[in-house]
Amino acid sequence: METPTGQQIFRQKKMTTQLTGKRDDTPLHAVARDGNLELVMEMIPDNLGEAAELALLFSKQNQAGETALYVASERGHVDIVKELIKYYDTGLAGLRARNGYDAFHIAAKQGHLEIVEVLMGVNPDLSLTFDSSNTTALHSAASQGHVEVVKFLLEKSSALAMIAKSNGITALHSAARNGTFRDFESPFEYRPWTCK
Repeated sequence: METPTGQQIFRQKKMTTQLTGKRDDTPLHAVARDGNLELVMEMIPDNLGEAAELALLFSKQNQAGETALYVASERGHVDIVKELIKYYDTGLAGLRARNGYDAFHIAAKQGHLEIVEVLMGVNPDLSLTFDSSNTTALHSAASQGHVEVVKFLLEKSSALAMIAKSNGITALHSAARNGTFRDFESPFEYRPWTCK
């Protein structure tokens, strides 16, 4: 059996460094960030030996606290999210990055409706997650003007509209403050306080 030469080892280390960069990304982070579904699918079977190994791979966070699922969700790579979520434990899907957001929250903030739908299908409780200032995914979607995400979240749970951030601001306030309230008049017709 041949052992790797110094040159081969150097090339492997250089390639890993290039893939991971300054963020301390794993190779899975890098291919998820780039939207390379083919490479994601190649990497997963290599780690299917034991559940603990797979959990370690998926829970690995970069310097910003982002998992591969978070990165794919942020970038809008729905096919990668669909592939990764097959192997994720529901608890791991809710891992927060240093900014306080999990994969669901960042997808809502970016307006990636299909990813929000996929993640909510796996774990409906993700809609109730919040960051350190009690900002929910609904708040973020409303403040960014993502009407379809707001509609979807309110259709699933109109009670989300009543959750206020730690400063007392609701998602409706955020929409009004940013001048997008007109766009949200229809979604905010889901008024739990009117007993409709």
